[in-house]
Amino acid sequence: RYGDHLILLAKNKTGYKNLIKLISIANNEGFYYKPRIDKELLSKYSEGLIVTSACLGGEIPGLLRENKIDEAERAILWYKKIFGSDYYLELMKHPAEDKQLREEVYDIQLRINERLVQLAHKHGIKLIATNDVHFVNPEDADAHDLLICLNTGKDIEDPLRMRYTKQEWFKT
Repeated sequence: RYGDHLILLAKNKTGYKNLIKLISIANNEGFYYKPRIDKELLSKYSEGLIVTSACLGGEIPGLLRENKIDEAERAILWYKKIFGSDYYLELMKHPAEDKQLREEVYDIQLRINERLVQLAHKHGIKLIATNDVHFVNPEDADAHDLLICLNTGKDIEDPLRMRYTKQEWFKT
């Protein structure tokens, strides 16, 4: 799979050094349109890192979305083996007011969350509730939407353009 999202956090000085190493390698050696690393590198520099499964763009949610339950479980067990109790499955809810976005994001998040909860219980992995953050305040959503249009070269009226649920603000 290409371009899967993954959240890496440093829990100590060793983790910080490993995170900087991974970022450097991703940008200098793994750069292909975007910085990237592979699981071999992640395993090599795993000490001191906390890892979460990320949003719908993450490996585990992506596999679950495609109903590849066995592959998702294998991936979960790989992360658990490498990161132990520092690996978390991540739950998100972005309830969009827009009907299309509700179906394309929120409804899928609810379905994936159910599966993540089941897999967390089955494999003894902790769950965390998070929220994608792309802007600070709820009232920044429209400005963010315009910036996405500018960044992708799309017209705001284009029904096929990239859109967010407007829930991606920094929540307490």
